[in-house]
Amino acid sequence: MSSLKQQLPFLRLRTSLVLHLREIRAYSAGLKNAGESERKKKVLIYGQGRSGTTLFEHLMCSTGHFVGYHEVLNTVTREVVWPIHYIRGLGRQFDDENIILHVKPNHLGQDRKRPVNVRLFLKAMCEDGWFIVHIQRKNIIMKMISNYLAVARGGYHKTDDKEEKHVLRIPPQEFFDRYDNHRLLLDEENTLLQGLPHIKISYERDLERTECHQQTIDKVLEELGLEKRTVSTKLKKINNTSPEKLVENLDELHKGFLARGWEWTL
Repeated sequence: MSSLKQQLPFLRLRTSLVLHLREIRAYSAGLKNAGESERKKKVLIYGQGRSGTTLFEHLMCSTGHFVGYHEVLNTVTREVVWPIHYIRGLGRQFDDENIILHVKPNHLGQDRKRPVNVRLFLKAMCEDGWFIVHIQRKNIIMKMISNYLAVARGGYHKTDDKEEKHVLRIPPQEFFDRYDNHRLLLDEENTLLQGLPHIKISYERDLERTECHQQTIDKVLEELGLEKRTVSTKLKKINNTSPEKLVENLDELHKGFLARGWEWTL
């Protein structure tokens, strides 16, 4: 353990240097003429979630059409200086590579020391030829419970069939505050995308059930003018337990929602 602690500063420094060099290369590639890569497909996933957006990216990459770049503006390690120029450059680096990546609203706003105008960002991406896929999970209560579960188990993704048992006790006031914030964010996302070309994907309708995966990706590939191919993913659904068994104080949360006049969607 002590050896690992000694290595951590070096590992952080190395990671920072690698990401810094990647950022510089992207800025350099962004100076290329856009026409040189106009035949390639560039997909930008926009949305709050993590499980649905990651699943969608995995499914798209499983067709062999795309290379996945994941959350390119994640601020955990370092903050990209110029997000628009950075993503523009990623899209122009390799002329023969279709790419797909994910941008979360908070990676442009609240998580940054220097927030970006999200509307201008999305508009710039459209003008640069990016195809925006807006993924939303409408059942905010289940989305939030999933977030609490991910924290409890130490991860948002699962690739095995091992049975997991978790029982959550969720702080009521924290839950209510986060719910109210999520409602505002969903409305804000829709407003910011008004008038911009994009396609909407519903987590509940298009991604939650395995039997919907193929038709969802087929629809997107058709929009992009790409050949339809069989999709697959190693990702497994984390929670198959009913909310009543998963959250021990669910009744307390339910009563709090009713007292505030909010719709209970479980």
